[in-house]
Amino acid sequence: MGTKPWILLIILESVLIAITAPAQTGENVNVRVGIDHSKFDLLLKKYVNEQGLVNYGAWKQSTADLSDLDNYLKQFARPLRS
Repeated sequence: MGTKPWILLIILESVLIAITAPAQTGENVNVRVGIDHSKFDLLLKKYVNEQGLVNYGAWKQSTADLSDLDNYLKQFARPLRS
């Protein structure tokens, strides 16, 4: 069974399009350094089970853990230094 010429044409066309497509360059992104995820990691280990379900009721009852979560999230609210 011979190869159909149109299949070869489609393959060749696909290769040519891929070769001639302009490469895209990404933007420069400011990345915050020095973020400490350890307290958030502890909170996740404490309140998230193996199935990925969160015990929100228990979490809401702990003012200390809510404060830790709030402080963790505040790290992302500050403006980036240029």
